[in-house]
Amino acid sequence: MLRAWTVDLPNELPEGVAYVDIETEKVELANPVRGFPRRWRPILVGLAYGRTIELLAGEEAELVAEVESRLSGKEVRYAATKRFDELVLTGRFTNARRAPLPEPGPWPAVAVDAASWKNLGRQPENDRAADVASIEAPVAWYDGRERAVLVHCLRDVVELLMADGFEPVWCRAVLGASVADAERLLLA
Repeated sequence: MLRAWTVDLPNELPEGVAYVDIETEKVELANPVRGFPRRWRPILVGLAYGRTIELLAGEEAELVAEVESRLSGKEVRYAATKRFDELVLTGRFTNARRAPLPEPGPWPAVAVDAASWKNLGRQPENDRAADVASIEAPVAWYDGRERAVLVHCLRDVVELLMADGFEPVWCRAVLGASVADAERLLLA
């Protein structure tokens, strides 16, 4: 079952543009692709578009289908080393030390041509309150710290907006305004 948490933005984002950040877990492949016994799969996807930030989680096939429907036809902006977010969502990332698969693997994936992808590049660390480290997100998602992972992903999406030129004051206002909304949504 797909779950969604939504935060309203004070202003409209550029038309035709979406921002994405993913939290992932490493999984063993039931039928390994030669040389690739494991892959990364999304467990939480943060999206910003229009006047909304959405955090989506659920069973992989449904999650990926929903993400594709929201990203379709848009320029998708993200910040990653080696195109990680793009390659995971399009089903081609398996291992950081190897080239991506030329075609998506046999698992749920966003169609490669559903959107155009723009990597804003790895961003410098920002001063922010503690939530959960990215590397700990998959463990935290399942061990009772789901809320911390949601906050982490929300902050990552807002940092993408800041990296793409949105004023830091506006971004801080989005995070501040989202606290009450996030509290209500997390209780639902």
